[in-house]
Amino acid sequence: MLHVPARISTEGLFALARASEASTMLRAFCLYVTSREGYLVANGYALRDAEDEFPLVNPTLGAGAVRIIEEQSDIALAQIGIAMVRVEPAARMRPDVLRSAIAVATARLGLLARALDMAFQHLEGRQSFGQKTLHHQLVKTRFAYANNLIVRLLEEIRLVEELTQPHDLEGMHLAISEEFAQVSKLMGGHGYLISGFSTLEYLSSLIASIYAEPAFSPSLTNPASRNHTTHCDRIGDEP
Repeated sequence: MLHVPARISTEGLFALARASEASTMLRAFCLYVTSREGYLVANGYALRDAEDEFPLVNPTLGAGAVRIIEEQSDIALAQIGIAMVRVEPAARMRPDVLRSAIAVATARLGLLARALDMAFQHLEGRQSFGQKTLHHQLVKTRFAYANNLIVRLLEEIRLVEELTQPHDLEGMHLAISEEFAQVSKLMGGHGYLISGFSTLEYLSSLIASIYAEPAFSPSLTNPASRNHTTHCDRIGDEP
């Protein structure tokens, strides 16, 4: 298990979301929002490692005050070692709404970058129509657009941090969800395998649904995510 530093920046959170285990990213997410390492509680729910002993953190309560009342059964999350739990008390208030919103957007961008890396690895070495797949103009355009979107949105997040003022974070979430849907086309059917691309998309949507304040959360999550567990159950964990 990767160690989470004592302090975390948006750059650090993005890097962990892109390259580390989901549990490490979620602990860094909590650290960024609350300055406490653990798994953040919001709106009566939390995403946490299914096995480790790091605490659930409700920023409005002291240590040990949160109690798990139900663990949701989710085959997709289980494959990456994560559990979604329902907790009490289910206080909604958080001390820094803007910081939480920034963390949600940053983590989702890191997961999008990870998905893009996964798509690149999937296509590398493949050929279609007598040409390397990565050399096709449409494929190159999709990678370029996704990379530019990530860079632009990270810069917008930095400006939000510096100005400490709200931004069009709802629009940002919609752009991330739409880009996940576009990048998923690069994976074809492979994206629906358990622990694959679609699991990252699903985790990204859950982070937005649980941790984003209503004013900053997506109006609609990607419909493909809603049926992710059903797809996984049907397809199975096949290579």
